[in-house]
Amino acid sequence: MQTTLTTSFEGIDLPVQDFQCFTKNTHRIKYHLLHTLLYGQVLKVVQQRGNNNNNDDDNNNDSSAHATTSKPTLMDRSYYVYHHPCPRDLLMTHRDMARRLLVFKPWVIARAQANMKKALLGLGVTRREEVTVVTVHVRRGDYTRYISRHYNLTQLDSVYFQGAFDFYRRSCREKRSVFLVVSDDLRWCTKILSGRDVITAGDKNEVVDMALVSLGDHSITSYGTFSFLGGLLGPGHFTHPIESSGRYHAMGCVKSNDLHYVSRDQDFVYNDTGRLPGNC
Repeated sequence: MQTTLTTSFEGIDLPVQDFQCFTKNTHRIKYHLLHTLLYGQVLKVVQQRGNNNNNDDDNNNDSSAHATTSKPTLMDRSYYVYHHPCPRDLLMTHRDMARRLLVFKPWVIARAQANMKKALLGLGVTRREEVTVVTVHVRRGDYTRYISRHYNLTQLDSVYFQGAFDFYRRSCREKRSVFLVVSDDLRWCTKILSGRDVITAGDKNEVVDMALVSLGDHSITSYGTFSFLGGLLGPGHFTHPIESSGRYHAMGCVKSNDLHYVSRDQDFVYNDTGRLPGNC
């Protein structure tokens, strides 16, 4: 992971463990399960300390010392976190920190900026500051089968993306909104999504595409962690499709004023304010 990240990001400093640290006693665990277990152990320690504070001074001193020095049994074991851990609710809470830690290398930013400039010129925009740039990530390719098998979801079609386009056209009235699309299937995007204010701006390098997504004033995301991270590293708001499957919970409890949901249903009715429905 460290080797991969350092090719694209500046100053990645991960604690790299020697392979001998991962013995046959290392347990595979999903992130959310580990988080739940850790949270439960923290609650037990806090409750224990609270109970100790209600005891007599002598008993309190002995119990507090024990609670402070005793190590939770969960932490005595070695764990390997698998299954693409990406706690979106926690990451959104620490969005500013994520931007500080994950800084793209200069060559990545330079290439992404060049792609953005070229795309804007294709829309007749010569001055970046005159428009609101909304970057769009369209995940297709291998993800079609993946979301069907794991989440019982079909691919996003033009209804979602056109709905997201309309949201920003309505919301960003101080400047004209333009939409720059990156994808692993630019041919589909050119055929289905192109318009007077929509243009493809993709690169053969996916890291450059992610950087371009982060350079927009706002972003439109698809399913998946790639889209989410691109939006997370950007400065503004971003959209996500309203979940249409009971098996997809990735964005279900993300609480942020920067996140908006757009329906995949053409007949969906939004609230009276004209804003998108909130989350949770």
